[in-house]
Amino acid sequence: MLIGLAAIVVAYSADAPPTFHQIDFSGQMTYVVSAVSDPRTITVESDGTVQKVRLAGLRAPGPGQSPSYLTSLLSGESVYMFPATEEDERRTDSALCRYVYRVPDGLFINAELIRQGHGLVDDTRHFYDDQFHKLEAFARSRRTGQWRIAANIAKPPTTSAPADARSGISSEVKAEGFRGIPWGATKEAVESQEKAPRIRDLGDILVYSDRVAGLPAQVGYVFADGKLVIGKYRFTVEHVNGNAFLDDFDKIHILLEKKYGKAKTCESFWRRDLYRSDATRWGMAIAVGDLSRYAVWELADTTLCLALSGDNFEISLVLEYSSRAHEALYRDSLTRTNSDGL
Repeated sequence: MLIGLAAIVVAYSADAPPTFHQIDFSGQMTYVVSAVSDPRTITVESDGTVQKVRLAGLRAPGPGQSPSYLTSLLSGESVYMFPATEEDERRTDSALCRYVYRVPDGLFINAELIRQGHGLVDDTRHFYDDQFHKLEAFARSRRTGQWRIAANIAKPPTTSAPADARSGISSEVKAEGFRGIPWGATKEAVESQEKAPRIRDLGDILVYSDRVAGLPAQVGYVFADGKLVIGKYRFTVEHVNGNAFLDDFDKIHILLEKKYGKAKTCESFWRRDLYRSDATRWGMAIAVGDLSRYAVWELADTTLCLALSGDNFEISLVLEYSSRAHEALYRDSLTRTNSDGL
């Protein structure tokens, strides 16, 4: 039986997610969750009847998406279920599509997945479709869950690249130094030569915005005792499917090998083997910190390290250049910094 869902009013503002009014669950049938199949599908049991249920309003999961968050919400729990449309109420086959609420706290699971960024809204019409889209917009604005690595929130540089735009690593970097600036250069020299827009000055670190190998990136210059010792690209491209970061790593790796030859070291490290046998989930493995990749080149006076790693659903792709001649200077600088106040 429908419970007047269409008539329920929700509160919403641009600074807060929609809030759903509490429902009186008195007398409603409960179902035991016996399995979580994927990020939007569960199996429930009641009075000996087993049913597979899709959570209404959620898009089909893509490759690499894990059901771990849904499992954390419903493992060993019981739920209430309600049809999301009048058509769903009339259906008698096994293809159930439902709003799901957890017993006993009444947590609206469909909405919680969207609010926390662990579910994407589909295009179907149902009682709460407008509210679900507002929830998704809120999660995206807060960069929660999947939106931390979502593609559509990446912003381009605020100014255009110069006419001789650096379109790829093979045409923009120098083996000795960083971006054509020699190791040991002063901060003033970097500021006078760097043409990309500066976005931050942290004293011993200057940060600029540019595109590298066709990808948006933050460009960092690190100084020790006023001398340039490290250059770094932190790529800021974002993807819904974490496997796309592996493609970015491979693309940059190929460009570097074309310019500098085969990497001295190229390794993949697995912290846990949960996703190791399923390559479609390697992006998820990186996002949760189970998989990382590194490639290292050692040139005459520069060490290059390309690194792909992640934790807590945030993925980091970084290419670092460091001066071999200034390693001791940098270590001494760090030691002094870390010992300040002791």
